[in-house]
Parts: sequence; structure tokens; C-alpha cells
Amino acid sequence: MFGVKIRLHRPLLILALIICFLLILILYSQRKKSSIEKIDIDNDEDINLIDLFNVAFKLTYQAGLTIKKIKKTKKNFKKIFKKKSFKNLPSEPVTIADLISHSIITNGLKNKFKNLQIISEEKDQINNEDFQFLQQEFNIENRSPNIPFIQNDQNLMTVPLSSVAIWLDPLDATKEFTEDLLDYVMVMLCITIEKKPTIGILYAPFTNKLIWAWVGVDHSPIKRDENSLLEVHKPGIDEIILSRSHAGHAHEILKNIYRDKQYKIIPAAGSGYKTVQVLEEYADYYLHITPIKKWDVCAPDAILRANHGSDRHLNANGPFGKHHAIGDEPSPHACNRRTGIRSSLRSLSVMKINVSATVYSSNDQITITWTPTLTPCVDDFVGIYFVEIDPLDACGYFDYEFVKKDQSSTSWQMTNLRRQLEFRYYSRDYTCSGNYSLIAKSSVVEPLNYNEPTHIHLAYGDRIDQIYVSYLTNSSEYIPQCQYGLSPLSLDLHKNGTTTTYTASDMCEGKANIWGPQTFIDPGYMHTILLENLHSSTTYFYRVGTDQHGWSQIYSFTNRPANKDESVYLIAYGDLGLSPVQLGAKSTINRVTSRITSTNVTCLLHIGDISYARGIGALWDGFMTQIQSIAARVPYMVGIGNHEYDHLTGGDKDPSGASGPGGFRPKW
Repeated sequence: MFGVKIRLHRPLLILALIICFLLILILYSQRKKSSIEKIDIDNDEDINLIDLFNVAFKLTYQAGLTIKKIKKTKKNFKKIFKKKSFKNLPSEPVTIADLISHSIITNGLKNKFKNLQIISEEKDQINNEDFQFLQQEFNIENRSPNIPFIQNDQNLMTVPLSSVAIWLDPLDATKEFTEDLLDYVMVMLCITIEKKPTIGILYAPFTNKLIWAWVGVDHSPIKRDENSLLEVHKPGIDEIILSRSHAGHAHEILKNIYRDKQYKIIPAAGSGYKTVQVLEEYADYYLHITPIKKWDVCAPDAILRANHGSDRHLNANGPFGKHHAIGDEPSPHACNRRTGIRSSLRSLSVMKINVSATVYSSNDQITITWTPTLTPCVDDFVGIYFVEIDPLDACGYFDYEFVKKDQSSTSWQMTNLRRQLEFRYYSRDYTCSGNYSLIAKSSVVEPLNYNEPTHIHLAYGDRIDQIYVSYLTNSSEYIPQCQYGLSPLSLDLHKNGTTTTYTASDMCEGKANIWGPQTFIDPGYMHTILLENLHSSTTYFYRVGTDQHGWSQIYSFTNRPANKDESVYLIAYGDLGLSPVQLGAKSTINRVTSRITSTNVTCLLHIGDISYARGIGALWDGFMTQIQSIAARVPYMVGIGNHEYDHLTGGDKDPSGASGPGGFRPKW
């Protein structure tokens, strides 16, 4: 073994310690410093949203100016970009413009926030060497807008980096860009926090319009262009702005909604442009029913909500146990656009609504209590909301109940909508004739299990030895399973299934085509499992789910008899809706459930007019939860009623291929 003797020189040691101390001090001071030129996110744990906003704002502007320069130049871009990254690109400016706009923003963000998640419409990436070449070619670095000053404590604007994502459309209205319809062109950048659109930035380079909004913080003023040739909206006639190239069945839907009433359609392009037209009151509504990507709607959504947009009206009854007759008056006036009354947020402290439980399963009851106001307005109400619905959007409820004098509590029958919810109390200002204000709010309530197997129901297969078992969860990331057997203690048989879902564009018409709490909502994922080789007239026990996400309770069913002469017991009904929307539904469900559990019922036939949801997704969730006590025990077979048959549109979506005008006739 060799030994090494080290002798420390005292003055040098002291100098080294001083240098180390100074380095630590400098590094610490740099960590405290906030700058858009140098942003520190050690360990990728936190990010300052103001810093991110400033960088994103600058890059969006630079990308837009570059798009404008590309359109105006006559250069051959293949000759300009001789580097490897560009050799296979066509010379059309639109392709180059998309890619360069994408690269300016993504490369710029990655240089400041290396682990930031970015989702862009463009997928190709330009390396740093090529990006530096772009900066020189287009003089990108020297162009900077006046960055808005955000009045907020920077220390309060720091969030985990993992909760932040960028959604980017580097060139919205690409088709119109090639057609020289340049007013429609925009760069759209959105910052989401915990998957919620929070900051939106839109830049229209050819009209030099730069719009931004930060939900709950601030937004740019909405100013009409004084030189614009567009007509400002005229009261009395609704003006709806639609896609000029992807309108789908929007025209038929509007005809069905307005019928004999006058309205005006404004064809336009680009979701950003159409959103701005609504904000500037050149249009009343922006309707889009065909498939659309999140980068197309993320920034517009944040800007609309920050500007108190997205007022909605519930023209149906409640999925959370509240009965509203069709003629109920008054309705919450904030939700009636024609009254001119909208929700506001007074600078008052919001009181607390107490809840009996913060987690729930389907059909659980939650009681809420609050301190009663002395004289509530006749249309004060409490409602249940997705937590991400803006507090200013009083109308964004799933269900509501008017508050009576001295009332301090009410109960809600919960439906698992696979999202976090909260209860809110809204009251009218100024002797019950002004705007709504939020005066009380509950803590968050959420499903005990987001992937609770719900909507469990049985149906016959084509063969006598087959039964379909279907159910719904919030996840598609596992293989749906059914464990079954001849005893509840021995579920020794196993079968996997398939998964599907649908979106608003798959629906026929009306509310079902529009995303919103009182229209179409995320339906979750429907799992279907085909059980085969079942013995006739034999009782089986089963459960559905997975080890990972949890199992349902154990149900049982008896397979149909093989002998055609053997007696069967059938229950049939029609026109069954959701309780308490349809007052007879609850008693019907209770009586049928009792009969099924006490006698040998073979199956049930619902002969038509199912749920009366009328396009409201939450009502379908409520209805399927309501019938599970029946449908999980006997095959629940359905027929087609006039409410399923008599659609003005939707025939093209009929999977059966049946002919005839209108009339959606699906394969049940």
C-alpha cells in the first residue's frame, strides 16, 4: 500500500475558502433573481409563471412577424435552407412558415425552460445550429413587443414545472394563408396549469392584433379596429360565426334551433379569429361541431373565460337529483343571454359551504349547509360545478336549486362524472335586479374512485350461450375484465373485453354537438366483454374492473332457457327518463328492482324514448347510473322510440345503413 502525505498552505486555504463562499453567494443571488433572459429552474421542480408568460409573449410575437416576412419575400427557401434539416422540405412558404414559427417558439422556450412540456401542431424539430441560422436570416432576436406588466407577487406565481404545459398552433388558418386570406392567420399559444387553460396569447401578424389573457389575473383590452369594414352586431338578430371550410352539419343544427326566427351566419376561418370576433361583438356565438384539436381551442378558451365569456343556458333538467319542470319560472337570469344580465364577482369574502362528504361514489347523498341570507332573491340559487368553471360563469352548472327564505341546507344525489366538483351559491346584486355574485363556495368534492366501474349493464348476444357485459370508467389504459363463476365465492372464469368512446362530432345534432356542462361532456370509456359458452337457465355471478383500478360489487344473472317451451318472465316499459326529471321514474325503478331481486325475471325491454337527455351528457350519466340496479342483473334490451328515430339530421351516421330521410336507426 502506498501512502501520500498532503501539507496544506494556510494562506492558500483561506483564499480557496473565500472564493468558494463568493461562488455560493453569487449562485444563490442568481437563483433569487428573476429575468426573462436567464431563468433558473433547478432540478426542474418549479417555474415562475410571469417569467414563462414574458418569454412566451415575446416568442409568439416574433413568430408572427417571421410568418409575415416569409409571406412577403420572394426568396426560394430551398436555396436558403441548404442544411440537412431542410433538404426534404418543399419550397411552398406555408410549409416553411409553419415549421419556422413552430421552431421559433419551441426552441426559444426550450432554451429557457429545458424540461417544459410543449405540445404543438407541428412535430418536426430544428436543431440549435439551424435555429441560430434562422435568427440571423430573419433578424428574430432584435424584435420584441411591449411585454405587459403583470401586477402580482412573483413569489406567489411559482408552480411545479410538472403541472405546466404549452399548447401551440404555430400558424392557425393554414389554408387561408395559402389563399392570401391573411386576416384569419394567427399564432396561438396556450399555457395550461394542471391541464386547465390558464394563459392565452393570440397574435395576428397581418392585422397587428396582439391579444392575451390570464384567467383570474388580467387581460388585454378588447378594442375594435376603427378602420374595420365589418358590421358591428345588430341587436335582435343572433349572428353565429362558423368555419368556412369545416362547418359540418352546423347549418342544419341552426335551422332546427331557430326554426322560423331570423339569424345570420358569418363564415370565417381560424378558431383564434372567430373567438376574437365574438369578443369584439361582431358575432354573438362561435359554433364548431366537427373534430377539433386542443391547440385550436386552448388559447381561445383561456381568453374567453378571462373576459367573462362562455355564458350558457340550461334548457333541461338536473342530473343531480333536482327536479325542474319545463315551465319552471324564474330561471337563473344570468343564464338567459337576452336579459343582458351576466355574472360578476364582487370584492367580498366568499363564505364557505359545508359538505357532509368530500368523496363519494355514484348514488351517494351529499348534504350541503350554509349560513342563510336575510332576504334571498327569488332567483338566488345553489349549483354544482366542475371546479375549473370560472367563478364568473354562474351559468356553468350541471344542476341547481333555487334558495328559499331561511333555507340553509339541501341534499344532492351524486353521479360520478369522473371530475372534481364544487357547490356554489349565487345571489343577485342591487335589490335583486342586477348581476349575480358568488357569495359562498364549498371545498372540492371528488369521486372516491375516478375509475369506479359504473353504468354496468347486460345484453343478449347473437347466440343463446352469449351475454354482453358492459361498463364505463374514466380510463382506457387497461384491458377491461370480467371475473365470473357459479358461486360468488369462486369467480374462477375470466374474460377480457374491448374499449371505445365517442365525441361530440359523433352525435346527431343540437346540444350533443357542443362541449359544455349542460351539453356534451367527456363520456368516459365504455368497455364491452362478451361471455360465451354459458349454460342455459344457469345463474352466474360476476364482477367487472381490474386489480389496478378496482372492482365492482358482485352481481348475478341467469342465462336464458334453451327450451323454447320453457316459460320466461319479461318486464317491458317505455318513455322512461331520469328521476326526478320524470317524476314516475324513481318509483318505476324501485318496483322493477324489487321484482327482479325477488322473482326469476328473464330480461327487460325498454321499448323506446330512453332517458330524454336531449343531448345533455350529464343526464345520460345520471340515467345509466339510475338503471344499473336493473341492468346489472338482467339483460336490458332496448327498442327505438320517436325520440331516437325523429332526428332532422344524423342519417349519415347510421351504422346500419338503413335508407330514408332523417331518422337515426342505430344497431342496438
